[in-house]
Order: sequence, then structure tokens, then C-alpha cells
Amino acid sequence: MDQDISNLIAAEEESVRSMTGIDVVNKAYKMAMEKDVRICIFCDKTLPREETSTMLLEDSVGNVMGAMLPPCKIHEYKDRKDVVWVSEDFIIFPEVHGVGKERFVLLPMHYDGLGEDDGCCDVVMCSPAPSSDAILKRHYGRSVTEKTSTLVIAYNLVCKC
Repeated sequence: MDQDISNLIAAEEESVRSMTGIDVVNKAYKMAMEKDVRICIFCDKTLPREETSTMLLEDSVGNVMGAMLPPCKIHEYKDRKDVVWVSEDFIIFPEVHGVGKERFVLLPMHYDGLGEDDGCCDVVMCSPAPSSDAILKRHYGRSVTEKTSTLVIAYNLVCKC
């Protein structure tokens, strides 16, 4: 991804809100913008599922008020009485009282397909918002309606001096 498309996506990500008007902060894409290289890939849904939450509901000081659970963690919360299920994979922690304005925070996904042997370090992977997904698909000549996931993988270059 060149700097122009990277900046366009960064600006789009800053404008994203949930359907209920809550800010969505793509922390993962912000981390990607700090890297030397960003690559946009389009893939089918066969990627391995994350083992940690990649979306949190936080208050303005970072207290976690809720989380999207990966499938492998749902059983750990199934019978707990200290959470409220708002969907099949998203829970709220009612005992956590937020400070200020809440926001959804998107965290980077794990990716171990690149490493120092490849000249890469500090690798992050993230999903852009649907509106950013459409921009990227149009930019790279893909159909906006195709059934692929858009991912951004970013990394710093390792000096091999």
C-alpha cells in the first residue's frame, strides 16, 4: 500500500461509528500506520480464528466494559453470572462502570507468516472497517460485493547489514 491509500484508509477509519453512534477506534490500523510497510490482502474465510479478543468495549480511560469472544473462549464465559450476553459472541461486564464516553477498540490480530528471516519484524495484522474495505477493493480493482475479507498486514523492515 502506498502512502496515499494508507492515509485515505486512516482518515476513513477515524470516521467510523457503530450503528448506535459509538466511536470505533481501529487501534490495530493506527499501529499499522506506524510501520515501514503495509500490504493489503484479500482472502477467503479460511484464516485461523483468533484465540484472544480483537474487539473490546472500553471507556475513555481504557477500562474494559465488554469484549467480543473468539469461538475458543465462549465456553469459559457460558455459565458465568458476572457477564451479560448481548450477542452470541459479545459480552458486557456490568460490574465495570465506565468513565466518560465508551468506544469500541479494534485490536491487532496475530500473524506469524512473516518474521526476521523474511526481513520483517513487529508484524501486525488488522481488518479495516466495511467502508475502508470497499475503498480498498475499489482501489485495487476488486468487486466490492465479492465474498473475501480484506486484511492489512504491516511490519517494519529488519536491517540486514
